[in-house]
Amino acid sequence: MTITKLGAISCDTWYKIIAALAVLGRAAVIVTFTLRTYVVWAQSRIVLISLVMLGLATVLTDAMYVPRQTCENTRGDTATFDLVRSFLTIIFETLSATLILIRSLQAFRRGGSYFINRVQIPPRSSQRFHSTTIRYPDCSFPSPPSCLE
Repeated sequence: MTITKLGAISCDTWYKIIAALAVLGRAAVIVTFTLRTYVVWAQSRIVLISLVMLGLATVLTDAMYVPRQTCENTRGDTATFDLVRSFLTIIFETLSATLILIRSLQAFRRGGSYFINRVQIPPRSSQRFHSTTIRYPDCSFPSPPSCLE
């Protein structure tokens, strides 16, 4: 790290720290999207391998950009890294979203949403509030009030 006379970290160093944090954030999103898609596709190895390869390419391209990060862009090669990283991110997220959409449409065609099929809505009642008594299976310490009845 470059330290100035006043003890502050230089601008270039701050840009590199922020770029490194951005790489970690992008990697976390890619891991989350990859695992979600992998699980939704019944743990298909083809889906996992394709998303991992594309995700690694995206993160590595992003990480290669960190050392070149400066306050003033004196090099022209950062535009190439930005372009490649952006295209890889777009391809990865489009592929992941498309695979999730395909599985969602397949689930709806088979019988609707999990939420709609599994949740039972009780019929309307004339009473607004219902009182219920909860019975506990055992009366261990500390004893709930219903154990005293």
